[in-house]
Amino acid sequence: MDTMNSPSPWEKAPALIFWELTRACGLQCKHCRAEAVPDRHPAELSTGTIRDHLRRLGDEMSGVVVFTGGDPFQRPDLVKIVRTCSEAGLKPALTPSTTPLLTEERLSELSEAGLKMIALSLDGPDAFRQDEFRREDDTFLHTLRGIRAAHNAKIPLQINTTICRQTVPWLEEIGGVVERAEVFRWALFFLVRTGIGERLESISPEETDAVFEYLQEWSGDHSAQVKTTNAPHFRAWKSENVGGSVRPGIVDGDGTMFISHTGDVHPSGFLPESCGNIRERKPLDIYQNHDLFQSIRNRELSGPCGECKYRRSCGGSRANAYAETGDPLGSDPRCNYRPELESFPEPAAS
Repeated sequence: MDTMNSPSPWEKAPALIFWELTRACGLQCKHCRAEAVPDRHPAELSTGTIRDHLRRLGDEMSGVVVFTGGDPFQRPDLVKIVRTCSEAGLKPALTPSTTPLLTEERLSELSEAGLKMIALSLDGPDAFRQDEFRREDDTFLHTLRGIRAAHNAKIPLQINTTICRQTVPWLEEIGGVVERAEVFRWALFFLVRTGIGERLESISPEETDAVFEYLQEWSGDHSAQVKTTNAPHFRAWKSENVGGSVRPGIVDGDGTMFISHTGDVHPSGFLPESCGNIRERKPLDIYQNHDLFQSIRNRELSGPCGECKYRRSCGGSRANAYAETGDPLGSDPRCNYRPELESFPEPAAS
């Protein structure tokens, strides 16, 4: 049973920081929240600023820092940044774009610098569908090469897959490719309609539940972890349909934070509401003290999310609530749980 009023385990510091090093990227993917561009922005944070903040963060917290973009490989100082992160006692991870910049040589260099994990995107089960979704030729090929390079460099590998109207029909086929990739985790990113991704269509709450059912079956047959992003109610769904207690998990602004390429701090990269800038305030000061972060951690939510018994362990996707309703503390419209019934609706008869 969820403990609705228990304090957040992450009051003082997040467990996970997503750090957007640049928005420069060789791709223009259909779902891109960053609205990536070909060239680096002149106001990007400098190498020295990033490294100084990483050292201070290492003195104040432990956890994972995921360097993302755009494409982090667009920054020539990437190895220095990863090494500083590792030396500070934090765990550096990387989500590069699947382009020719993703090579075994570069991954080996990053591994030696202390990289602890890499996540590669797979949004189609074959070259035709992946490349069409990514709007660039050979992204499927570069993903396969990146998988092999990560294994050769002995870097633990995660596969990220976007869940939206276009990709859901391919999900089982993608699951087969993920199985052969020998990953430690499959992360499913449920579309939040922000950035370029605003042009795509999300799936319905009922379809989301059907995806949960497939993921539960898939995880039962494989040793890899399954993780959902922007769909924290997977935890509630499992409790209701599989059984067991539900422990709090990190969600937008509670256990996680996002730092943009220019230093703005958001609860999530998918929730573009700036709460301050690290050029002016320390990241943890913003995380601990900004009203929005505090309201999220305290679960000061409205609508069904505010009434739900899983308010603490789930809390709904704050990014999806913001994208669909304009209110980051509103209810997550993708969730199918009914607090007044204390259950998910029974599936419709086929």
